[in-house]
Amino acid sequence: MQIMTAWEEGETSKYIAWARACWTALEPFATREAYLNLMSDAGEEPVLVQTAYGANYERLVALKNTYDPTNVFQINQNIKPTAR
Repeated sequence: MQIMTAWEEGETSKYIAWARACWTALEPFATREAYLNLMSDAGEEPVLVQTAYGANYERLVALKNTYDPTNVFQINQNIKPTAR
């Protein structure tokens, strides 16, 4: 789920309050999982990537270390190779 809103200038607090209230109402139903395509502004937060891949994360890191140790494929949120 992604909560999005837009507003005209001058109504900022009204719509931020709406988005926060929406999240508060829906939070009890959240799974605490992550969807990589919605993380474009997550920055360098590896916990979100780990959450998205779950139990497969360590296996995928091993594959990344083997086949892409220099992190050529690094667009968007990705699994980073282990520093060597």
